Amino acid sequence: MGQQLIWWLDDWSTSIRWDDEEPGERAALGVDVAPRTRTALRRLLKRGIAVRAVVDAELTSTSCQVIAQYLDGAEVSSRGSKREDHDTGFLVSSDRTRRAAAAARGCTAAPSLVLAELRLERGALQFCEITGPRDLLDGRGAAVYFREPTDRGRWRYLAAMAASDLPALESSGAQVRVLDIDISVEDPVFVHIAATDREAWRTVQKRKVLLREPERALVALSQATPNDALGVHGVHGHYLHLVPDGACAATEMELRQGWRSAQLQAARLVGSRPRPKVRRQDLALDFKRLRCLATAASFQADVERFSGVAALDAGGPIASRHIAHADNARVVSALLRDLRAMGYCAYRHTFTHAGRTLHNVIADLPGRGDFQLAPSILDRLRAILIRWPLPDPPDPWRRAIDKALGPAWLAEHGFGGASPIELRLQLEAALGLYSWYPWWWRKCPIAGPGAELVLVGCHIDSTAASTAGYDPATDAAPGADDDASGIAATLAAARQLRTELGRLRHTVRFCFFNAEEQGLVGSHAYAAQLASAGAPVRAVVCSDMIGYNSNADRIFEVHAGYTDPSIRDASLPIANTIAAWGAALGSLAPAQIHSGTSSSGGLDRTLYDGAINRSDHASFHQCGFPAVVVSEDFFANQGGEPAADPNPNYHRSNDTVIDSTYGRDIACVITHAVRELAH
Repeated sequence: MGQQLIWWLDDWSTSIRWDDEEPGERAALGVDVAPRTRTALRRLLKRGIAVRAVVDAELTSTSCQVIAQYLDGAEVSSRGSKREDHDTGFLVSSDRTRRAAAAARGCTAAPSLVLAELRLERGALQFCEITGPRDLLDGRGAAVYFREPTDRGRWRYLAAMAASDLPALESSGAQVRVLDIDISVEDPVFVHIAATDREAWRTVQKRKVLLREPERALVALSQATPNDALGVHGVHGHYLHLVPDGACAATEMELRQGWRSAQLQAARLVGSRPRPKVRRQDLALDFKRLRCLATAASFQADVERFSGVAALDAGGPIASRHIAHADNARVVSALLRDLRAMGYCAYRHTFTHAGRTLHNVIADLPGRGDFQLAPSILDRLRAILIRWPLPDPPDPWRRAIDKALGPAWLAEHGFGGASPIELRLQLEAALGLYSWYPWWWRKCPIAGPGAELVLVGCHIDSTAASTAGYDPATDAAPGADDDASGIAATLAAARQLRTELGRLRHTVRFCFFNAEEQGLVGSHAYAAQLASAGAPVRAVVCSDMIGYNSNADRIFEVHAGYTDPSIRDASLPIANTIAAWGAALGSLAPAQIHSGTSSSGGLDRTLYDGAINRSDHASFHQCGFPAVVVSEDFFANQGGEPAADPNPNYHRSNDTVIDSTYGRDIACVITHAVRELAH
């Protein structure tokens, strides 16, 4: 018997197509796999290695067959359905808790299928800091965890590579430094620390420090240390959890160009005509008539529900939104109910972290797109693909296509000769049925061809880790400002923009990310999935702490900065749109736009942005998407300006008070800006 590899599917590298979003009541209709992961899987199977994919759900036999077919014949089982999952030679999981359990049983472990294939093909792996040209690692079989430009026009990578490949890399002129981390059981995490915070630096030095820089340290964390147990919580966005993420290698422009070409093909295939363009003068008049539906009272009510002041549901008030607390799941369910009550098709995006299955919450307002379709063709094909997820002989779905559209339709449009599953995937792509939208749910309307994505989001988890003796599983972490204020702003935008159904060109996607306090984990998993699917992300607007205002200055910040100037430049128009709406509404001080490419070094906002890699927008920056985060007056101001007004209750159990009028006004600015970005 050959070697067996256990691959624990999760949403870092795959996305399971569930037929229903309710856990415990759903079956799988397929699985979408990141391109590099699929390549690694095919190589492993070609070498004769038996790959058994495991999922965190009880599946029917049919569901397992469907997933196996999408995975090129790999065996699929639900959790616990066969012998112990770790009693085999190799386990692959993004979750270091599972990898550590496998290693304790004497098994080999890897964080991704790409690294598992690299380990089996080329031997022992090393985690390295590598500096050289931007294309340095192209074609070299490296798994990149993090990348950023240096101040000398070169790029620095944190990546895992085969140890045997390092001499050739160094001989090419690259600078290579091997770091002391065992990626089979440890994860690298950046910890952001103020340069003057000596106590925090002393705390970090007790850990396994891989790199130390002026305002951050890279540490290796084992299964025994949760991310937020490091004991450093004084800096906003204190942790950045790193994972091997080849999905984020393509640039935003490459993704957009490929998607646009495919959309034009889909429009020709199903029959369509261009939509008339909106005249800018008409758009400006329309914006002037737009009022803000949110009030200070409605904003405050949402903050109170999600911070434990008022009852969230029939179970009463919550105590905490921390991922280790039982109330985190209640918050997810409440958001789904709220969004569905507004008329949205709201659904969960599932990911794993620290041995837990966690959920982001997503809801879409479908855009009209650039084309007016002949909808009968698309609707009929969609219904057929939903009804028959398995395109096996005798090909009932293909016969249904012949019956619905004519026996020659597939051949006339160039479909034929491929295996059944490849034919199905080709057909989905040609019709514009992409995995970044759950088109296989009948109740979710499909956006029109040409509609891109405008994301507006926040994070739903909380922490009170700066409170002495805090136990995340039992203690209160109300997080009224951080980030119930962001939840309230995103809900306000969802209520307001629902009135725009059918009028916006682009899809507005409302995102509530989990595990942000653990190092942007939920948003990173989601951004990586969008990148691997080639999603056309037009803009991302996150709100993180927009409720604290202890003075009368009413200053707010918009952070577009990033270490890669090209991504910063793509993000600046979003920031300018938000600033323009702030000025137009007139209730707030002028927006402070932070657009620097360095996270440390001074107060000049054109050179320095302290929020780089410190909130959920950073997950999208890392994948090449244009993004900003809006916040209260948290970071230091420039000379001649009022002193900054950061919340002194940050990450404490007494984060219970906000200025609801101030938060509401920022929410209105965000709503207006998102509406303009989606036109």
